[in-house]
Amino acid sequence: MANMKERLKTLGARSQKELPYQSFLLLALENALGFRLDSASRCRLAEQTLEASGFRVSYSTLYRFSQNTPDGHSFYRATLDLLSQFVGKSDWDEFREHCDRDQRFMELAGVVGDFKVHSLIRRCIEHKELRGLYAFCESLPSDLNNDLTVRLGYELFRSLQVHSASTVRFYRNFSCLPFIRKAFFEYLADPEFRLANYDQGLKAYLNQVDCRDGGSSLQAFVFANCLLLRQAYFIGRLREVRRIANLLYADGSIARAVENMDGLPKFRFLCYRVLWFHAQGQYHLAEATHLGLTEQFVEQVDQARPFEQEMMLNTLLDVLMLIGASEEDKRSLVEGMARASSYLDFKSPSQFNAVLAATDHTRANWFTRGVYR
Repeated sequence: MANMKERLKTLGARSQKELPYQSFLLLALENALGFRLDSASRCRLAEQTLEASGFRVSYSTLYRFSQNTPDGHSFYRATLDLLSQFVGKSDWDEFREHCDRDQRFMELAGVVGDFKVHSLIRRCIEHKELRGLYAFCESLPSDLNNDLTVRLGYELFRSLQVHSASTVRFYRNFSCLPFIRKAFFEYLADPEFRLANYDQGLKAYLNQVDCRDGGSSLQAFVFANCLLLRQAYFIGRLREVRRIANLLYADGSIARAVENMDGLPKFRFLCYRVLWFHAQGQYHLAEATHLGLTEQFVEQVDQARPFEQEMMLNTLLDVLMLIGASEEDKRSLVEGMARASSYLDFKSPSQFNAVLAATDHTRANWFTRGVYR
């Protein structure tokens, strides 16, 4: 028994020692910058952004750091300290301690990605043993950091994708929990409805919302109804499109309140109004609206972070594809937005599906790149 304890202790120490700290730092750096370091030009842009904040790291170093296996390269300790400070830690040691704490938390949560076993979260969902999972989610602290929130949200999302029979019960029982509302419904929003019965999930989410309260309740009301509106249009339920659109757009007080929201939620709200106009046969209003949104993007581009710019483009381009806009309109949109922003760098703007695949409608999905690395 003693030998087994020693072996487990050694395995735990080795596992922590071999954590891909530099890969984690790359992810944190990209998330802090708001764009991927996927080209030499973006590494030059990152060099300028870092220098503007008082951190001098050459673009060539950033480019080496951005390769698929940054842990295979050796970097000066001073460089690692600077990058750690840019992402909010005092130095490289504190960043690694942060990674260790996050790793221990994920292991306690039953999410152990280095081993060929399914997480405890997935097992609970698979076997519909949701009582313990509910207690776990209910006990999570309200100040859990965004990285862990996204990782747990993604694990829930992925588990429900695989075990779709548990979705309805999960939506019905978990939608009231603040952590689930934030990590699963908001951070891991699913505009494409890849999850089974997702409309029922959004309706359960809306049951906890009174838009008359304003503030976050209004934003939640607009967010969920926008996703339901998109899906109704996508599957051709025009009566449902009109019903939801009347909730969002017919009441002028909601439109006025949305003006005070952040850039991305407001932009999504305005984009989906194009679907409403199109469903009513008001094609001239639909065209005028999407042209106006393009102009608005160009005017406000400097106020939005890069990942927000990509999601704005994704959302509007998605709308144009849904309404069957011409190739010329879509190409003009992509090229115009790319000229307005130095962050939007597309090698082939005519490949619209590739543009859509390059980002997503939500920040968390953009972070995960489809898989949490």
